[in-house]
This record gives sequence, structure tokens and C-alpha cells, in this order.
Amino acid sequence: MDNKFKFCINLVRCIPILSTFCIIISLIFALFEINIVKIFYPFSSSIITGILLYSLSKIFKFCLWHRVLIINLLLVASFTWINTLFKLTSNLMTIRMMLLITSLSSILALIIFIKNGSIRKTSC
Repeated sequence: MDNKFKFCINLVRCIPILSTFCIIISLIFALFEINIVKIFYPFSSSIITGILLYSLSKIFKFCLWHRVLIINLLLVASFTWINTLFKLTSNLMTIRMMLLITSLSSILALIIFIKNGSIRKTSC
């Protein structure tokens, strides 16, 4: 049971990092009109997944930088959903806005990570 629990915690820790990395790569390719969405589709996130990850990060007491990445996933998924429903911006503007949001939250998470330390420390 202990190994399964550690695997679950490590999986929850890795999902936002991997998803944010895949979002950045797919948005950079989208700027150059190269469609690689099918490759990164398994790593995409939804609002429900973001809410679940955020609640699990609270339960397992993850660091603030980790929650910043999860909030980024929620923002990107929400923005994509709202833009799909109402077509608020053009495709290129959407890509630029999501890239800006993801880049800023990644930089903020990195600053918090450098300031407070790694996931190995118990006091984040």
C-alpha cells in the first residue's frame, strides 16, 4: 500500500509540470502554424482535472509553486472553453494570450521554487 500511495503522490506532482511543458511546446508550434495537437492531446487538461489536481495538492500539502502550475492549467482550460463557446478572439490572438499566461505562470512558479526550495523539503 505504501508504494501505491507514493506512486499516486508522485503522479499528481508530475502531471501539472508535464502538462505545462506540453502546453508551452504546442503553443510555440501553433504560432508557426504547425499543428501538433494530436501528439500532445493525452497531456492536455480540462477544468475538472484542474479542480481535482488542486484539491489533491491541498490534501497532500504541495508547495505553492506547484499550485501556481495547477492554476495555470485551470486558466488555460477555462480560456479555451470560453473562447470555443463565444469566439472572443482570433486563433492567433488566443494562442498569444495562452502563451503569455502560461509563460508568466511558469516564470512565477520558477521564482517561487528558487525562493522556497524543492519538493523534497517539507516546509514549502
